Amino acid sequence: MPFPAENDAPGSSTTPDREALKGTARGIFDADTHTFTVDGRRLVGVTETLTAVGILPDYEFFDTYYRDRGTAVHEAIALHLMGCLDEKSLTDEIAVRLNRARRYLDLRDLVPIFVEQPLFNAAEGFAGIPDAVLRHRVTGALVVPDWKSGTYHPGHLVQVAGAYRLLLLQAAREDLIPCTVDELLSARYEVVPLTAEIPRAVPVERPEDYPPLFRAALGVYRWRLANLSAGETSWNPSP
Repeated sequence: MPFPAENDAPGSSTTPDREALKGTARGIFDADTHTFTVDGRRLVGVTETLTAVGILPDYEFFDTYYRDRGTAVHEAIALHLMGCLDEKSLTDEIAVRLNRARRYLDLRDLVPIFVEQPLFNAAEGFAGIPDAVLRHRVTGALVVPDWKSGTYHPGHLVQVAGAYRLLLLQAAREDLIPCTVDELLSARYEVVPLTAEIPRAVPVERPEDYPPLFRAALGVYRWRLANLSAGETSWNPSP
């Protein structure tokens, strides 16, 4: 489905079809296994990387109810932003968090120009799915939010301003998203927990500091994949 254009938003445009982008020459995203590949080579995911090095908590140990709720909230917000949400399909708990996201958008006068599509950085070997890129109706300034159905964790800052910033910048260089590199470099990056009636976003101070931190995490994770067996936490050389 084409992304709805906001004609009154400065610099707005349509984004590529959400489903089509899941299987382009640039990469393939398998939603069932949550894996990313480019030309048959698997790329590590953002959450996978940050969890492996301890920057994010391991959500595999969370009750599946909370993981499923997070997935449902993200899907509902994405469909709402694309103008194709069937609100009758929502449970009360999902609807409450969706309405909080709407309140965040309305209070800040923001409209979407990009919504939850897989992005691939084959050169650096990782991929991920940023939640959205939003544009202020009046000023045209960009905001990159990271929705959270639960509580805030400081590792979320690395996720949105480190990993997703790198992916979005690469996509802008390749003309995959309707904004420029300069706009993304000056954008506001923030984590948006949807746990309060009026969401209080956590802004990223000095977002330029976070891509090097994510690249360091990526390097550590690659080393672990190359040198440690599954389940190991340290290297134990044979005598």
